[in-house]
Amino acid sequence: MILFMATPAFATGNSVDLEVGGFSLDASSGDTSGKLAAFGTYRIGYRRSINSHFDIGLGYTILFTKVISGDSGFGLDLNGTYYFLGASHRLESRGEHGYLSYSEDLRPFVSLSFAQRNYQSIQTSYAGFGVGVGVDKNLLERLSLRVSMRAYSLSAGGTAKASEISACGGIVIEF
Repeated sequence: MILFMATPAFATGNSVDLEVGGFSLDASSGDTSGKLAAFGTYRIGYRRSINSHFDIGLGYTILFTKVISGDSGFGLDLNGTYYFLGASHRLESRGEHGYLSYSEDLRPFVSLSFAQRNYQSIQTSYAGFGVGVGVDKNLLERLSLRVSMRAYSLSAGGTAKASEISACGGIVIEF
C-alpha cells in the first residue's frame, strides 16, 4: 500500500454524457412573448478533465416540443464543471507491482456554460450563459448515472430574450 501512496494518482479524464429530460422555455421579443414546457431535451456531450476536480466539455442539445417531433431548437453547449466534494472521474495509480483504481460513489457538481440555440419555427439564433447543478452516481467501473438541472439566460439581436431551464437524467461513460 505504501508503494501506491508514493506513486502519483491521475484522473482518467475522458467521458461521454448522454442525457434526456424536460425543459421550460420562456421567450420574448418586443411586445410578443410565449412560454413552453415539454419532455423533449436530448443532450450528448464530451468532457475532458483539466485536473481532478474540474472538467471542460463540449455538447450538443436538441429540444423537441412533442418528445421527438414538433417544433425544435438545437445548439452547442460549452461548459466547465466543478466537482466540489471529490474527483470528477476515476482516480488511478500504477506502480511497479500493481494498480489501484478509485471512484467516489456520489459526485455532486456545479457548472457554468455558454449555449447557442437555433429555434426552428421562428428562425432565430440565441446565445447566452447558464448555470447548472447535478450529481453523478457511480454504477459500474466506467459507467455512472447522472441527474442534472441547468438554467440559461439567452438573447438574440434587438430585444429578443429567452430563458431555458432543463432537468435531465442519463448516463456517463468514462474511457
